[in-house]
Amino acid sequence: MKIQSLFISDLHLGSKNNNAIKALKVLRSYKYEKLFLLGDIVDIKAMSQNFKWESAENDVWEFIDKYSEKHPVIYCTGNHERGFFDDVQRINNMEFFRGYEYKDMYLCHGDIFDHNLESNKWPRKLIDVAYNSLSEFNLKIVSQLKKAIRRSPHYLKNFRENAIELAGKYGKKKIVCGHTHQQEHCIINNIDYYNLGDFKEDSSYMIETLEDELILKE
Repeated sequence: MKIQSLFISDLHLGSKNNNAIKALKVLRSYKYEKLFLLGDIVDIKAMSQNFKWESAENDVWEFIDKYSEKHPVIYCTGNHERGFFDDVQRINNMEFFRGYEYKDMYLCHGDIFDHNLESNKWPRKLIDVAYNSLSEFNLKIVSQLKKAIRRSPHYLKNFRENAIELAGKYGKKKIVCGHTHQQEHCIINNIDYYNLGDFKEDSSYMIETLEDELILKE
């Protein structure tokens, strides 16, 4: 299927139980001119605690690297990559940013929208503990716990509001991000909020059709 652009976030290569095999299938299933990687594609945080990099993950990175030889790849880094790509600006045609303007959209990972949620440190810390302790907990229980915390109405409401505010500051009609692991589209103050969701667990992503339509997929 031919499209304009493919958007993926939160693949978490290098962490346990990621979805690298399906990610490679998605990357190969479309013909697109631009690839947008919106953060936490490589999970440096997880690998720093327990290094893991298997053949499926290597296949994904090699595909992206080879694709970037002939096509633009925009990589907006996330919190699980913090510090790793800071001094890297370009690899082939893969460019690294914290935020990026594309057409009428502002693109980023989304961790910057946590800035006014610092009073809610305990559940956020619990997410990190659960995320990095899959060997000690049942995966299903941890997954349910993480989703329950990130589905908190207070958390998601503030996250959306921060995203919409930033889009407005850049004069954009759309904001596209990830980070919450909750796929979502809504319109607030005439600005479209798109959250790609979580490829690691839900295989969710987004495409831009040849007719400029943004479609969230799973």
